[in-house]
Amino acid sequence: FIPAKKSFVPNVCAFGSIPNLAARMLQTGSTGTIHMTDCSARRLNREQGQESQPPMQRMTVKGLGEVDTAWVDCITGEFIQRPSQPPPSEETGDETQKRR
Repeated sequence: FIPAKKSFVPNVCAFGSIPNLAARMLQTGSTGTIHMTDCSARRLNREQGQESQPPMQRMTVKGLGEVDTAWVDCITGEFIQRPSQPPPSEETGDETQKRR
């Protein structure tokens, strides 16, 4: 930490594949779920006493290729399939007309 005007400001720079993977997972995240790597999912599964493999989904990460990930529902704590997300909204002429 670098002291600045009686307070501490963290001076951290993160580079490499891990921050890149975290950013991509954040972009594909969904409200009420935890998106985790396969390593974290297997560990959580073991800690919960589960013997079966958690459901994995493949995602393509720019610069890393195919990566296995898993989703956990925040309320139930259960592994789930990837939540369906509505496609990004694009403004059309009709929507613009409705706002006027």
